[in-house]
Amino acid sequence: MKIKIEDSVAILTQIVENKMASEANSLIESALDAMVEFKSNYEIINCSAEPDDDADELLAEYGIYSWNEEEEERFEFDIVRQILLENDEEFYQLRIKLSYDKTIFLETDEDGFWSMDYTDIQEWEQEIKNTQAYQIAKQSDSIKYEISLDMT
Repeated sequence: MKIKIEDSVAILTQIVENKMASEANSLIESALDAMVEFKSNYEIINCSAEPDDDADELLAEYGIYSWNEEEEERFEFDIVRQILLENDEEFYQLRIKLSYDKTIFLETDEDGFWSMDYTDIQEWEQEIKNTQAYQIAKQSDSIKYEISLDMT
């Protein structure tokens, strides 16, 4: 289905909420499944992607971060769909950000995984599921999660 970039947050939010309500999965499982489903089923209108193009990719990244002086450090697990629209120079990033207490992730190094580095989305998804960070997050309660759309 083709959608406008402006509608992506509402649609992805609904997919995540549906997965959380209907499945006995953790938030990280629901979030990852939702982003894979969203990428597979929703084409962004005016996306400049062509076959073998990097204009519509998925990224999973995690680590312990604090983005400003007033904010306490937290472990963040981000699942991102990065999209370049025709005639734009900046990428849009549709992001699911999951925040956790950092103390249970102190022995986890930060890392990132681009879908373009894998044969297909399923291989990318399996690589993420095999990480220590994903396994810990699966067994843990998140402090909060948010879905946002920003430009790089």
